[in-house]
Amino acid sequence: MATYATQRLDFPLRDDLFQDFDRAMGFDWMAYVTYVDARPVLATLTRWGYNTMSAQMALPLIVFAYLSKHRELRVYLATIAMSLLGVIFIAMLLPALPPLAHLAKGAFHNIRFSGITPVNELLRLRGSAPMLVDGDFGGMINFPSFHAVVGIVIPMVLRRTKLFAPLVAVNIALLSGTVTEGGHYFCDIVAGGVLGALAYLVADRLQRLEGSRRGTPDAPIAATALALSIPAE
Repeated sequence: MATYATQRLDFPLRDDLFQDFDRAMGFDWMAYVTYVDARPVLATLTRWGYNTMSAQMALPLIVFAYLSKHRELRVYLATIAMSLLGVIFIAMLLPALPPLAHLAKGAFHNIRFSGITPVNELLRLRGSAPMLVDGDFGGMINFPSFHAVVGIVIPMVLRRTKLFAPLVAVNIALLSGTVTEGGHYFCDIVAGGVLGALAYLVADRLQRLEGSRRGTPDAPIAATALALSIPAE
């Protein structure tokens, strides 16, 4: 709802800027999407990876709660909160249409573009007339991508566990699918990843400062830490 509300401010669309970013990084959006679309297995894999975001966001909650890793849990929750607020604020200032807005979905056979920003709703929001949403809310964020935030943050916070390697593989698919299923520019993924990493560093630093102020460093975790090979700290 916040992403819908902020788009009513009608800041100028910056598709030209993001297209320039992609070109500067040597990324050809159409060539990449066409390549994936021509390979049904790859298209299915990236779509599956893209759709794992919600489950992945719940995973650290379960792991850290089970292991009583309260500090890590606080850092994770703060990271997600700061990242989401940052994504909403930046997307408000730098709105854009998805790359597919200039193309026909029918030109592709295996990619569903299931997470793409609903162009009609975005344009209606940016107008002056009242708007009633009679269906499900769609994502209104292009730059930076929150999927990319999740794709970087989840492996980062669980890097000391046996889940790290599988999560890296899953999130390669998620980040790849963010371009295809999510209809994002490549720079959206880069910006989302950088934002997530910075939010984690800030959250971790703030938690360290809070622990120092209270004089209550993290207590060691004994037997339960061995379940996922998380070393006691």
